[in-house]
Amino acid sequence: MSYTGEMVAVVAAAALIIPIAATVSMARTAASVGKAAVDASREAARNARLNQASRELEKFTHKADALENEMQSKMDEAMAECYAEYTHSVQELAEICQKEPDTAAFAAGCRQAQKKLCQEMAEKRNTLERETISGIRQEMQVCQQVLAQERREMQASMERIAEEEARRERAGELARNTLAQTAQLLADLQLRCGDSEWGKAACETCRLAQEHAEQTLAQGLTEAALSQAYALNDAILQHVREHMERECRTMRLYADCTAMLAQLREMQKEEIVHYTFRETCSGKEREMEINDFPRYYRGAWEELQQETARMAQQLEGTSACDFAPEHLMELQDAMGAWQERFLQETGLAYERLHNLLLRRETAKLLVKRYTDEGYVLIPLTEEDKAVSDLDCRIIRLAHAETGERLYLRLNAEPDADGHIVMNIGIEDHTEYEGNFFEVERARAKERETNCELLRQSNVGKQLQLRHRCTNPGVRDTYQMP
Repeated sequence: MSYTGEMVAVVAAAALIIPIAATVSMARTAASVGKAAVDASREAARNARLNQASRELEKFTHKADALENEMQSKMDEAMAECYAEYTHSVQELAEICQKEPDTAAFAAGCRQAQKKLCQEMAEKRNTLERETISGIRQEMQVCQQVLAQERREMQASMERIAEEEARRERAGELARNTLAQTAQLLADLQLRCGDSEWGKAACETCRLAQEHAEQTLAQGLTEAALSQAYALNDAILQHVREHMERECRTMRLYADCTAMLAQLREMQKEEIVHYTFRETCSGKEREMEINDFPRYYRGAWEELQQETARMAQQLEGTSACDFAPEHLMELQDAMGAWQERFLQETGLAYERLHNLLLRRETAKLLVKRYTDEGYVLIPLTEEDKAVSDLDCRIIRLAHAETGERLYLRLNAEPDADGHIVMNIGIEDHTEYEGNFFEVERARAKERETNCELLRQSNVGKQLQLRHRCTNPGVRDTYQMP
């Protein structure tokens, strides 16, 4: 007669360290990666200013640039404080979880810490942005007032010229000088913000206006050309001011998104991992190089790669000024959620790897026990061979003298919390003697013997073991906790 039962082996708290350690590591590196991305964005902006073809634009923007630089320094300090507090919070959560294992509480705590980090960064960023943008507008307004005063004085001196021809020649001279200045300003604008889609559009609008004013001047309409040159000059300075405001609002957000993308890509390079397995039959640690780690994600690896590539498409070939702050914040939230998903899937992948190695060692112990009792291994069926080793390890045994058969299925199964546990299904065809209760006691003793075998071995030192009868219609009086 066939009897069925099972043994369930749950990995104790030590195995939970892997996903927790990954989270702590990410928290520790987030600040440095974020700072590197911010520094790169700022360096690009600084080089754009330094590389201005004529430096004509700097006459109008040097005070506003100083304000922006000051804001970025203050932003660095504020963000460093936020990241330090976040890292400390995650470290505390990890220490608590290692003492009192509760991965659900740990994950919830990490989400709350991440939410607090984003809120605090947003508040400090918004305060600094408002102050800096207000200062930039004031400085640029002062520059334009000075420029307007100079124009009024030149206009007045031109109007004092009585002869119309001479006045027209003076207007032409002023128009040529102003258009020469706008050409330099336009070249500087191109270098400063022409990498962004917004900047390209602004530069193209100004270029067309420059050509139109030059054509007007070539037609001898000097006063009209001068008016157009003044308007173009004002338009360029307006675009510069808008560009600086956009930088204030988006540079840090853009750098944060770039940093998170870099983190995701770095995390997804781990196709080969080195793993130390300690629960061996021999008791000796085994250092392993896992060359195909993505397979332990069970399809999630490819999904994660595809989503990261989709996010990268939104950022690659762009600059901060191409985005509205709201768009970048949405992208940042999406990347944060994806990082959390990646950590969860990575934790499960390591659990599957550990479970696979654990089932192999457990199989060695059980096979030795039964072969010592007179059983021999018999061939697996084709259906058995088709089962993935990530799902199940199947052992078929037959007693050499009686022919009684015993089938073991060492399964990898998710528990109620989603963690991977080892479930050993037992199909026992042994003919036990005695009445129903005596048979049940004998079968329970067999399961307990297997559990005790594991408990006394190096393989089972981190396992919480229980067993029960699964025979249909049998009340499991002998289930062991």
